[in-house]
Amino acid sequence: MEMREPGRGRRALRDRLVRRGTVFVVLPEVVVDHDLAGAGVAAQDRLKAVNDVRTTLWQLVGGLVVLLGAYATWRQLRVSQDNVRATQEGSTHNRTNERTGEQSRQAPLQYY
Repeated sequence: MEMREPGRGRRALRDRLVRRGTVFVVLPEVVVDHDLAGAGVAAQDRLKAVNDVRTTLWQLVGGLVVLLGAYATWRQLRVSQDNVRATQEGSTHNRTNERTGEQSRQAPLQYY
């Protein structure tokens, strides 16, 4: 059995978060630099453009979260409906079995 050093899981999580976080730092600047193509733009306008790209990225992340939430809700609804349907079918079978049992007790078989 291999021994892992303590805190390795936390460090790996932190590293993944840092790598993903750089998308919101580096990517907007790359996109703005590509769009401007070396044009001379005031620093304030460039910063606003970078901020607009970051805003768009966050809206994309938010939209994905909403879509995933809607999908999870839809799946849970389907599972709940299946459970209700199975319960109703089970109670129908139980009632049918009870009626059949009552009828057999009420009218004993007569052999001629």
